[in-house]
Amino acid sequence: MPENMEPAIISRKPDMGYNATNERSHEGTLHIGKTAPCSCGSESQSDSQPRYPAGTIMEPKTTREHIEVSVHKCPKALIRELERIFPEVELVGGEHALLAVPTSQHTKMDLVRVGEEVEDEKDLRLERFAELGERVRKSLAQQGYWCDYIDPCSGLPMHGENNSNVYSECDGFQLLLGYRTQKSGPCTMLLHPKWGSAVYPASMFALTPYSVLCSALESEM
Repeated sequence: MPENMEPAIISRKPDMGYNATNERSHEGTLHIGKTAPCSCGSESQSDSQPRYPAGTIMEPKTTREHIEVSVHKCPKALIRELERIFPEVELVGGEHALLAVPTSQHTKMDLVRVGEEVEDEKDLRLERFAELGERVRKSLAQQGYWCDYIDPCSGLPMHGENNSNVYSECDGFQLLLGYRTQKSGPCTMLLHPKWGSAVYPASMFALTPYSVLCSALESEM
């Protein structure tokens, strides 16, 4: 695809960035709407063929390391939030649209639980996501494009300026992919349409032509 063509839209820190979002720690962050109840309890959803929101460029695909990735044009509501998280980056008005890459990993258990086994699982998923994020970031940077990814443990950018604004993965997935969420005490859990709450979500963002980002992601397939 030529770079100037628009892609067709195919319609152990504070551990809060992985799946459960502690609402008290995200005051002022993006809120999509009321939490939708799960139709099959806390562990699964019944939608076998989810319909993705407008702005979806690439529907979820799986990398060779079993990480589910998709690509989306960032809507205005999300851009406003990301401007607080990446204040040093000019996210709008440039040559390229801001693209979001939400990623999901199927976990062995619900990560809202506590215990050594849960901590080991989160460490493994964090390591795999960080390795993927760094490979994609370096690939785009070598071509002159900006990219960063969110630390799932803190909700802060891995390479951006330190600030107190954190990114909510639950809100992002709800907006970009239409995934449901569910309350669990003071937290909000993300519900994957196939895996339910056994999911580790984490996100990347890039200012780049879709064809360049797609090439970087396809090298991971």
